Amino acid sequence: MVEMAVATTLAFFVLLRVPEFAATGLALCILLNLPYVLPAFHGMDFVLAALLVLAFSILLSSNYLGSARTIAPQRYAVAAALWLSASLLSVALSVNPADSYESYRYYIPYVVLCGLMLWLIGDLRQLSALYTGLIAGTVLLASLAVIQRLFHLEHVDFGGLAIGEIEHISGKVEEIRPGGPLEDANFFASYMIPGALLSAARAVRATRAVPLIVYGVATLLILGGVLVTASRGGAVSLGVGLVVLLVLERRIWPWIGIAAAVVVLLASRPEAYLERFSLVSDLIVAPFGDGGRDAHIDDPALAGRLGEMQAAVYMFLQNPVTGVGYSQFESNFQTYVARNDILMRNEDRGAHSLYLEAAAETGLVGLAALGFLLISGLLNLRETALTSRAAGHEDAYLDMRAYGLGALAVFLAHAFLHDAKAQYFWLFVSLLYVSPRVLDQVALRRPGAVGGAAARQGEQDQTI
Repeated sequence: MVEMAVATTLAFFVLLRVPEFAATGLALCILLNLPYVLPAFHGMDFVLAALLVLAFSILLSSNYLGSARTIAPQRYAVAAALWLSASLLSVALSVNPADSYESYRYYIPYVVLCGLMLWLIGDLRQLSALYTGLIAGTVLLASLAVIQRLFHLEHVDFGGLAIGEIEHISGKVEEIRPGGPLEDANFFASYMIPGALLSAARAVRATRAVPLIVYGVATLLILGGVLVTASRGGAVSLGVGLVVLLVLERRIWPWIGIAAAVVVLLASRPEAYLERFSLVSDLIVAPFGDGGRDAHIDDPALAGRLGEMQAAVYMFLQNPVTGVGYSQFESNFQTYVARNDILMRNEDRGAHSLYLEAAAETGLVGLAALGFLLISGLLNLRETALTSRAAGHEDAYLDMRAYGLGALAVFLAHAFLHDAKAQYFWLFVSLLYVSPRVLDQVALRRPGAVGGAAARQGEQDQTI
């Protein structure tokens, strides 16, 4: 407790001097997974509590001492409250509500912490700094992953920021799969996508050599980081995001650079890695089989995932309104596997799909709440981005558009990833709820901005 008090006090006084970057600091702490890494690898068990105390302290000082401007995240609070209410309803009506309590202890602090981070974003300068922090943090993690893979450093964890494990790739070769600070290569790959698209967007629109080189190299490093994880979902989602981004930017030359980088990176991978990506089509035709038994799936990972997804479907069909109870999929998994003759697994497993898991655990009520959380966030970011463009802040608009695409790509990847990393999910969701009021302070600095916005209001027919 003494260490926690000292660290929090020191950080508080440092950020009190520059509170504009408090949100960036919190975002970086979450992105680097410091609330897990520091306790697990360095014995600092107080980190998450210290971050919460620090965020509350900075927020209070900002509002009552006038050291900075903040904007209450009302829309985020409403959407998060709806999700929490739906999940609590499913738990209240479940057979074993006690099974869910531990998950709430893990989730709720991050829901609150991300809300406080969002609250500390007071203007476009702070939002731009936060986006830059996301790029820098992602580049750091991707670089460590590439180094770890190239030099086969499976026993070097870089202080907990690069945790790699030897795994079977396509069931044929054993290779290290970097998992970053998450210990899971698939989640790690998907959570590098927003940083990649932000960096790519800035590189594409750069008009000077230095930003072009900095963000271009950053994009290639993150791309390499995603590919060395051998995550199919992460690679496909990132590819979709990059294609959409480049189409919207209407630039040709980045296609050449990215295509060349992908060819070089894939050419350096073992043949089994390429086969792993080629087997994605199995997951498309596999649902017509029998839980992986007769679906002719060569990859055991895909066969297992299909069975887990089918178990989620059966859970939902038998509990369609409120599900089996939030965070109770794994405890019910073996029962539904045996009952419905699905491919057996030796352990309790997750659903490997956020949306199927939400349907199985919380039913239609929870699925509707999750949909509202994601869709309202995307619509909110669209509103803020278009408002920024109307006010003449084109760079802010393009950053928000790139981040929105990154968030969409993460949500796409979660079609094959279950709900297991609360800190990252809520970090990326919360940043969708950046308030249009971030322009208020800029408008005060630029008296002509309001008039310019009115003059251009009728011209805005583009979407994010």
